[in-house]
Amino acid sequence: MDAERALAQLEASHGGLERLASTDFLTGAANRRCVMERVQSILRPSDLLGRVGGEEFMVLLPETGKDTVLRVAGRILEQVEAMEVPSAAGGIRVSLSIGLAAFPGDGSTLEQLFRVADQRLYQAKHQGRNRVVADDSSVS
Repeated sequence: MDAERALAQLEASHGGLERLASTDFLTGAANRRCVMERVQSILRPSDLLGRVGGEEFMVLLPETGKDTVLRVAGRILEQVEAMEVPSAAGGIRVSLSIGLAAFPGDGSTLEQLFRVADQRLYQAKHQGRNRVVADDSSVS
């Protein structure tokens, strides 16, 4: 699968995710939107952010090298960690775990890239949360 086709598939998925997010009545929907807005403010117009399920989100940074992706992931962690999400009980803090996968090094299909990113996400969660896993090493 080439990068343009992968991007087109992700854009189509993103539209569905936006519709889901706008009609989500589950507890915490406002919290997710608040976090998504903060993350979106860091991204370029060409980047995509979408919810892929539950409390999991996907960010697509097209035509971006791994070093830049790591810097962006670090900025996302810093920005979200610094924010307080409003709630009835007062401001709450949230943390993120990020699993990175890069095309073509980590896979050449969306399925492969999602699988690698998901495995790394769970590695980040098991290593103590609020960190980025890009390979076999962690950047927090």
